[in-house]
Order: sequence, then C-alpha cells, then structure tokens
Amino acid sequence: MLRCEECRAETAQARGWRALVCADPEDPTDEPVVAFYCPGCAEREFGFAARDRSWASGPRSLVDRLHNPSGRECGCPPECWCKRTPIGRVLRWYIPSRHHLTVVAR
Repeated sequence: MLRCEECRAETAQARGWRALVCADPEDPTDEPVVAFYCPGCAEREFGFAARDRSWASGPRSLVDRLHNPSGRECGCPPECWCKRTPIGRVLRWYIPSRHHLTVVAR
C-alpha cells in the first residue's frame, strides 16, 4: 500500500505515482528514506506530469527505436515532405538527406 506524503491518499497500484529518495545532504547521520507522491501532488510539487516521460531515462521501446533509430531530431523546414505526410514521418530517418528540402540559412 502506497501513501502520498502530501495528501495522505492511499493506493494499491503504483501507476502514475512517483517515488523520491529524500535525505538531508547537510546531515551525514540522516538516513535516506523513500517518499511516495500521488500523480496530482507530484505534478504540483515537482512538475512531474502524469503523461510526461521526459524524466524517465529508461530504454526506448522497440517502436521508438524503429521509428527513429539514432534518437535524432529532424532539421527540415515544415514544408518538407517528411513533416507533411504520414509516410514521411515514418520513413524520414531511412531516406537520405539529399531527398529532403535543405535548410537555407539567411
């Protein structure tokens, strides 16, 4: 059973809940403890949105690795076919850059 440190809500499911290790860095005798926060309190206190996965550093899913194998960002302008069409968004990382619109620096 998890209990939120802020609102004292309880749950048997951990989905969306956050666990944070808390300790006083100034006090060497302070033992670290794990504090649990419900999704609402975690977002309000620490900015962890329920659907926000930017804080996670785990491995990417198979679909993510197939879609964007190197984890890159596309530098094409919005008019490029790779950003306008569904097939372009899926295949953009497998098509050579010479087939994309070039980014013109002004």
